[in-house]
Amino acid sequence: MVIFILVCIYLFYRRNDKGNKIFRKYDNKKINKWYYILPLFFVIQASLSSLIILLC
Repeated sequence: MVIFILVCIYLFYRRNDKGNKIFRKYDNKKINKWYYILPLFFVIQASLSSLIILLC
Protein backbone atom coordinates (compact mmCIF):
# COMPACT_ATOMS: atom_id res chain seq x y z
CA MET A 1 0.00 0.00 0.00
CA VAL A 2 2.81 2.40 0.92
CA ILE A 3 4.60 1.68 -2.35
CA PHE A 4 1.44 2.44 -4.34
CA ILE A 5 0.98 5.77 -2.55
CA LEU A 6 4.63 6.73 -3.15
CA VAL A 7 4.33 5.94 -6.85
CA CYS A 8 1.14 8.01 -7.14
CA ILE A 9 2.74 10.98 -5.41
CA TYR A 10 5.83 10.65 -7.59
CA LEU A 11 3.82 10.61 -10.82
CA PHE A 12 1.54 13.45 -9.74
CA TYR A 13 4.30 15.88 -8.82
CA ARG A 14 6.62 14.94 -11.69
CA ARG A 15 3.97 15.87 -14.24
CA ASN A 16 4.20 19.48 -15.46
CA ASP A 17 7.24 20.11 -13.23
CA LYS A 18 5.04 20.67 -10.15
CA GLY A 19 7.66 19.31 -7.76
CA ASN A 20 10.29 21.77 -8.90
CA LYS A 21 7.81 24.65 -8.63
CA ILE A 22 7.23 23.77 -4.98
CA PHE A 23 10.93 23.49 -4.21
CA ARG A 24 11.75 26.79 -5.94
CA LYS A 25 10.00 28.47 -3.02
CA TYR A 26 12.48 26.84 -0.64
CA ASP A 27 16.24 26.42 -0.62
CA ASN A 28 17.06 24.54 -3.84
CA LYS A 29 20.60 23.79 -2.66
CA LYS A 30 19.48 21.41 0.07
CA ILE A 31 17.09 19.44 -2.12
CA ASN A 32 18.72 19.31 -5.53
CA LYS A 33 16.25 17.29 -7.58
CA TRP A 34 13.30 15.93 -5.61
CA TYR A 35 12.60 13.12 -8.06
CA TYR A 36 16.02 11.62 -7.31
CA ILE A 37 15.21 11.49 -3.60
CA LEU A 38 11.77 9.86 -3.90
CA PRO A 39 12.96 6.70 -5.73
CA LEU A 40 15.69 6.39 -3.11
CA PHE A 41 13.03 6.22 -0.39
CA PHE A 42 11.15 3.71 -2.54
CA VAL A 43 14.21 1.46 -2.68
CA ILE A 44 14.76 1.76 1.07
CA GLN A 45 11.12 0.90 1.74
CA ALA A 46 11.26 -2.14 -0.55
CA SER A 47 14.48 -3.41 0.99
CA LEU A 48 13.17 -3.02 4.54
CA SER A 49 9.94 -4.79 3.61
CA SER A 50 11.83 -7.70 2.06
CA LEU A 51 14.11 -7.89 5.10
CA ILE A 52 11.11 -8.10 7.43
CA ILE A 53 9.54 -10.81 5.27
CA LEU A 54 12.76 -12.83 5.28
CA LEU A 55 13.11 -12.59 9.06
CA CYS A 56 9.55 -13.76 9.76
